[in-house]
Amino acid sequence: MKSLKLIFAPLALVAAAAAPAPQVVDPGATQRVRADVEFLASDLLEGRDTGSKGYEIGASYVASQFRAIGLQPGERSAPVN
Repeated sequence: MKSLKLIFAPLALVAAAAAPAPQVVDPGATQRVRADVEFLASDLLEGRDTGSKGYEIGASYVASQFRAIGLQPGERSAPVN
């Protein structure tokens, strides 16, 4: 049992040293995500049923948020079978 500790202790140290450094989180990110979720879950969107007015509002909102952060549409690929 003691030999296992001698083997795993250095491995644990190497794993800890190789772990990525903690990332700094933008404090405003939490508020932005919360605001997005609250809007998309609001009664204004009337459940976001496919083809409904609420669906169109929600889809437009998401598209505008994607544009605001600089996302570009990707290319469609053939379906994988």
